[in-house]
Amino acid sequence: MKIGNRKYEIKDLIIVITLSILLAIFSIMLRVSDYIYSVLEEYSKFPIIDFSLNVIFVFLCGLLLITYRRWRKARQRERELKNVIDSINPDVLLVADKFHNILLCNGVVESMFGYSVDEIIGKKTEILFQPKSNGTNPQAEIYDSLRKKGFHIGFAYGMNKQGKMIPLEVIRGNLSTNGGTVILLRDITRRMNTQNALEYRLKFEKLIANISTRFINIDMHRIDYEIERALKSICQFMRIERGYVFIYSSETETMMKKYEWTGRKSKLITSELQISKEIIPDI
Repeated sequence: MKIGNRKYEIKDLIIVITLSILLAIFSIMLRVSDYIYSVLEEYSKFPIIDFSLNVIFVFLCGLLLITYRRWRKARQRERELKNVIDSINPDVLLVADKFHNILLCNGVVESMFGYSVDEIIGKKTEILFQPKSNGTNPQAEIYDSLRKKGFHIGFAYGMNKQGKMIPLEVIRGNLSTNGGTVILLRDITRRMNTQNALEYRLKFEKLIANISTRFINIDMHRIDYEIERALKSICQFMRIERGYVFIYSSETETMMKKYEWTGRKSKLITSELQISKEIIPDI
């Protein structure tokens, strides 16, 4: 009990001392303010004081106006620079924190994804794209690359506001300030189409080369078989349900349909078709 009473006594003493100090400071401030007011009241009787105050007021107003105009010009230059960057850079630039919340975004996001900048700010990066998975954990691979190299280059599939899928190249870089990342999204649709077309052409050329090789030094009794086999290979490669081989006669202006592949089997047929020379001229 004695220890408890002693604690309460110390607490009461601290409160009283604190209140006394606050009252003393308040009293000193009142006396100082009264003295300053009395001094200013004596000097304000002279016209030079009023003139000086007016000059200072006008100077401050002019300084404020100059500062405002400089601010307006700086904002205008910033908007012009932003428009130039957006016009020459077709990529979406994002700044996200460590929780994948989008903090900053350029205006290209509207042309690529259909979202305005205001719609994107504060949202998760997953609203724009998902990392492409190759059977492993993509986030672990990204974090490991950022930790070791400071950047990561990968691929992802984005989705615009209308629900259309967009293949993307994603370039990430570390932000040392808050643990966030700078993300560059590049639309590679045209690149993927070109790559797919090139791969398709190379496969087709390889198929034609293989067919040509089979016809070298072939026996005459195997001609029909190899033609049917080649027709089947070409139709299956092009994913069509039916294919024909015609023989054209320039003398009778007719085409004879000799070979046919229907998706199930090839067969040798003979039927003639009258055709104009305007469609297939003499060769």
